[in-house]
Amino acid sequence: MKNKILTLIGSCLFLSGCIGHERGIADLKQFIAKEKAKTPPPIKQVKEFKPVPPFPYSHEDKRDPFSVNVNQEVKPVDPAGMGYLMLPEEVRTHPPEELENFSLDSLKMQGTLRLKGIQWVLIQDPDGTLHRVKRGNYMGKNLGRIISISEEKIILSEYYQVQNGYEPRQSEIVLEGI
Repeated sequence: MKNKILTLIGSCLFLSGCIGHERGIADLKQFIAKEKAKTPPPIKQVKEFKPVPPFPYSHEDKRDPFSVNVNQEVKPVDPAGMGYLMLPEEVRTHPPEELENFSLDSLKMQGTLRLKGIQWVLIQDPDGTLHRVKRGNYMGKNLGRIISISEEKIILSEYYQVQNGYEPRQSEIVLEGI
């Protein structure tokens, strides 16, 4: 019984809001009538679309840009006779990686993640692009190779040029914001 009375009172209050609504919206109706009476601005003429002729592309003699060419051999070179050939062979002959185009101090560690048992690091380059790298990847201009990954930093082994060759040193990139 109590619920019926409350429902009846609620319905009456709800319906009372609908009474006399015409008086409160007269200014709104006047505004709408004024806007409808305005002449719309003319529509600008769209420029004619000129179709671009198709470009014939023959890919038979070109490599597939979406596959890694495993057979590509990297030949060791000793630039300016500075002992480059004294570097470990895997460092000399590794295929160049994209993050080797940037100096290490311009790269930022943004976080880590683990996929299928492999710990990855998210690195942001100066252009703002995020790269996913793991232990063993190269980055930086000094042949830096990732040797250790933690939640807060990555440790790299880099090779710096000295008087009679190259010397290995450790560098690190710390998580942004720490």
